[in-house]
Amino acid sequence: MKRRSIISVIAVMSALLTVLFGCGKKPEVAESSFGGKTSSVETSVETRGTSGTATFSTEAGIPTDATVPSTDPESELSLDKPVVREIDVELTPVEVDDSGCQHSAVSLRVIREPNCSEAGESGYYCQDCGKLIASIEIPVAGHTYLHKYNDTLHWKTCSKCGNSKDFESHKLENGLCSVCGYGCSHQFQGELTPPTCTTNGFTTYTCMKCGCSYVNGVVSALGHVYAFKSDEDAHWRECADCGQITAIEKHVMKDGLCTVCGLGCSHTYMDSISQPTCLERGFITHTCEKCGSSYVDSIVDPTGHNYTSETIRAATCEEQGEIRYSCSKCGDSYTVAISAEGHQIVIDPAVQATCQHTGLTDGAHCAACGAVLTAQTVLPVVEHNYVNGGCIWCGSIDPTFELEPGESGEYDLPLIPG
Repeated sequence: MKRRSIISVIAVMSALLTVLFGCGKKPEVAESSFGGKTSSVETSVETRGTSGTATFSTEAGIPTDATVPSTDPESELSLDKPVVREIDVELTPVEVDDSGCQHSAVSLRVIREPNCSEAGESGYYCQDCGKLIASIEIPVAGHTYLHKYNDTLHWKTCSKCGNSKDFESHKLENGLCSVCGYGCSHQFQGELTPPTCTTNGFTTYTCMKCGCSYVNGVVSALGHVYAFKSDEDAHWRECADCGQITAIEKHVMKDGLCTVCGLGCSHTYMDSISQPTCLERGFITHTCEKCGSSYVDSIVDPTGHNYTSETIRAATCEEQGEIRYSCSKCGDSYTVAISAEGHQIVIDPAVQATCQHTGLTDGAHCAACGAVLTAQTVLPVVEHNYVNGGCIWCGSIDPTFELEPGESGEYDLPLIPG
């Protein structure tokens, strides 16, 4: 940006110029060079005196390679407004020879330009004879500091004389310097943080220049990978990745194996002998003192009972009997019923009733106990049973028998024993 500087000096010095020059003619403007630019100094005479107050107005633009913070204590430049300051100046009259020149026309010329650290000087010259009539000091210009920076540092450099100071490292926040506004051209390097059982993994990208960083590539936590661990007394679960363990618990043994972790016991057996009995086998039981598992061997068959019998009640023809069997070794006993023997039946034959004797019906009795099984009934005496004129039971003659004509009268009677 183009920079131009105009320094205007308005001095209250009418009395001095009246004495010196005898007139109130306005001085002309003198042009000179300062810092490679053009500056102007203008004065006007208004009052008498050899000293007074002058006002310097400076208007500046902003160079293209830096900025001028409005808070810079060593710069009175702003972006859009001239800075006004008041100083005391003293006009110094210069002794001139009496050449007869009235010095009626004077002009102000810059004798020595001020710089950042030294004052300058202007003089009033007669336009007719060229003599220096009076001189005035031009105040020190002062530095105009601008921020400069590179990738690592920033500093202040005067835009007029090039003086530099306050070198310091950038104060970076989120990639920007809070002092000079430098923005980092980041050079990121990634550092991997692998996931663990309980925390997420991620990659941290850190700028090698300014130190700012961000996180990306998040990977979820892996979770524990547990496996059983054990000793002779207990088991637990241990993560294969981080070593975290769960609660330690006693083994739950069955048949020589832990039902939880599967550990096999290194057995220490004690033996117990079970003798055979009449009904049960004999064997030896081997039991582990550690886990309680056991097994049997040396099996012997049962000896069986040794029963003897005893008749408690004999059987009869009609009632059961009972026999008790008792084991002489174990005392076990049981009874067996003896079936009733039943009657030995003897048939009592019937007796025919006749005309002379009573008869009997068929009957029966037991040969063993004599019990009458079927009682015989007495049949009464019957009438004569005549055949061919005679009784077959007793042989008596039928009194009503008559011979047919021509019959002999002799017959054979079939006598039935009675």
